[in-house]
Amino acid sequence: MATLLAPVAKAPTYVKVANYPGLYRHARSGRYYACKKLGGIRRERSLGTCDRKIAERRMKEWLGSLQRFSKRLSAWQAGDGENVFGGGAWVGGGSSGGARPDVGAGG
Repeated sequence: MATLLAPVAKAPTYVKVANYPGLYRHARSGRYYACKKLGGIRRERSLGTCDRKIAERRMKEWLGSLQRFSKRLSAWQAGDGENVFGGGAWVGGGSSGGARPDVGAGG
């Protein structure tokens, strides 16, 4: 006679951290991860630590850099800031007059 086994419920891979939105902990390794939805795109990042306080600080820094980049990208997409990402000139230095060294070399 065959015995029927009940399906075993899997433990969640990521556990949401209480009182800190967007912060998750991997159930097996204990590492912390940050998630943020920005502009309709979900961004995820490993915070590279198993310590919660360090993870909170790194997440705060990451969100700050993500917000700055998002503002610059929005200005660029709207056409409001033509020099947002360094302008139209090549920032390679030298006396090339702003032209990229690999473009128009003719050969």
